[in-house]
Amino acid sequence: MPFSHYGIERGTAIDRFYLDRFLEQHRHLITGRVLEIQVSGYTKRYGHDIVAAHSVDITPDSNSDLTYLCDLAKSEGVIPDASYDCFLMPNTLYALRDLEGCLRNALRIV
Repeated sequence: MPFSHYGIERGTAIDRFYLDRFLEQHRHLITGRVLEIQVSGYTKRYGHDIVAAHSVDITPDSNSDLTYLCDLAKSEGVIPDASYDCFLMPNTLYALRDLEGCLRNALRIV
């Protein structure tokens, strides 16, 4: 196989190195009720004193246990206001169609 899509077979992708470093430095903020995009892997890895580890995604995935299946930009009435202490959105912002709506709801949620 001459090409790789993500480089995982050769080690950790460079963006993951910096993301892990950032989350390690800010782990004190990942606490209480935490919502994460797709799966709660970073919450479990870096969080402490976690009361709830929930996830949100726009598409269902048979390998994940989603708490909320919805479009974050239109999540009013689905995800309650001020219901989380932390919202992890790693590697997400570039993929959002309605960035302003998603960020507005992210602030509403926390």
